[in-house]
Amino acid sequence: MNTAMIDIWYAEAAKPSANAPGPLDVRGVILEVGLEEGLDVLAAFGDGRARYLNHSGNVVIWEGGEGPVAELAAALIESAKPIAENIGVHDGERPPAPPAGSMRISVLTESGLHFGQGPMSAFGSHPMAAPVLDAGVTLMGALVEMR
Repeated sequence: MNTAMIDIWYAEAAKPSANAPGPLDVRGVILEVGLEEGLDVLAAFGDGRARYLNHSGNVVIWEGGEGPVAELAAALIESAKPIAENIGVHDGERPPAPPAGSMRISVLTESGLHFGQGPMSAFGSHPMAAPVLDAGVTLMGALVEMR
């Protein structure tokens, strides 16, 4: 998987806007899932854009606007707000991709990157991670249906 595109997404979401949000306003959410076959990445941004990169190399890009995908992107961002409010800003460079069997939830705010990473099995029942995972699965399904 080419991580340059993921790096660009992180940088894109961190750019200040003319209407600069408060320090914990969520600008984007990136879910990275480590699989034996590679890395799946789902990203949603505050302007309604969304991207899904499958480990196989297939890519789905939604450029925003109105409609169901934009609403699902907004729901994913909303679900990640507790992570930004409860996990401090990461100090340093973005860590490498999570290994197989693990996932990372990255929440991009004006103040920086907040993230949690761990085994997939722990995320489904974690009180902050489970809603993000559920919203991400729903958004991913909508993006895949667009292909």
